[in-house]
Amino acid sequence: MSEVRSIKSRNKVVLRQLLVKITAYYAILFGLVYLLVMVFPSSIEMLPIGGVGELSGNSTLNINQIEEALLSGDFDGEEFTTVADQSIGSLFLFSDAR
Repeated sequence: MSEVRSIKSRNKVVLRQLLVKITAYYAILFGLVYLLVMVFPSSIEMLPIGGVGELSGNSTLNINQIEEALLSGDFDGEEFTTVADQSIGSLFLFSDAR
């Protein structure tokens, strides 16, 4: 019984050390990015944040327009189908992929 207890306590120590290391890593990463942006404000343009709308070709919508559409229920008359209504092939294909 004491052997199981010692294994559990060692596992807790290892997990706690891992949590501390991961937290320190992201804190340092955030701090470096923050310092970079404070020293060089134009570096924001080079950070890999956003841009998904531009890649998909639908960059004309901003977040406010999307939020209004979601909250008002205005989806341009799109019909929503359940998974049971779709074939198995349509579950793996995007409708806008060409």
